[in-house]
Amino acid sequence: MKKNIVSLIICAVFILSSMLSLSFIVIEAQHDCTEENCPICLQIEQTINALKQTSQVLFAALAVLFFAASFIFKNPFLQKLHFFRRSTLISLKVIMND
Repeated sequence: MKKNIVSLIICAVFILSSMLSLSFIVIEAQHDCTEENCPICLQIEQTINALKQTSQVLFAALAVLFFAASFIFKNPFLQKLHFFRRSTLISLKVIMND
């Protein structure tokens, strides 16, 4: 239970930070730029780089999760477990009387 709460908090922080970063970019996109060493432009660039890096990490994590799930569901040993087994009338040994 405690792990679920911690995971939920981490997920919420990640989503909140991504949304705040995107809102900062949208709000400050039309700022009065000084062209030379503009701190807002530098911050926007850093924010874009951070979002690119987190999206790459998220994509890699999803790819690993996909391959792990495909391995689990195709592995014959793990398919014998009740959780992964498909229930049919024959496997449940249902007798259908007319």
